Amino acid sequence: MANILATSFSFVVATDLSFNVLKKRSYPTLNSVCCNGADALNYKFELVICNLPYLSTDEIIDVSTDGGKEGLEIPMKIINSVKSRLIPGGKLVYVTSSLSNFKKLIDYTELQGFKVSIVAKKKLFFEELIIIEAEKLLS
Repeated sequence: MANILATSFSFVVATDLSFNVLKKRSYPTLNSVCCNGADALNYKFELVICNLPYLSTDEIIDVSTDGGKEGLEIPMKIINSVKSRLIPGGKLVYVTSSLSNFKKLIDYTELQGFKVSIVAKKKLFFEELIIIEAEKLLS
């Protein structure tokens, strides 16, 4: 994803909780940061794109897929982490799933000061992936 964004934006940062993921060749961007959400970043972005961990789990075993209770615990933390790092009018685009309580996640995103819309859905064998666009309202 960082490769594609780098063709349209002058400054791209790739983050992941796993250092092993970041050091793979699929992340050739020079700006790779190992951190939780956007907590380590001190920059205002126009656009943040997240592939959130959304599976509903009682405990977090695999940080790449396990979202916690109702698939919301980790996504909510990430959204909260991102909101102060977006410019007013900036956009957060994230993937969620019908396997999580995505309606509750949309409500939470709105409560965090975003105008939210569903921009795409894709049915797979056992779930429906949902792409959410959230525009940060002026604050």
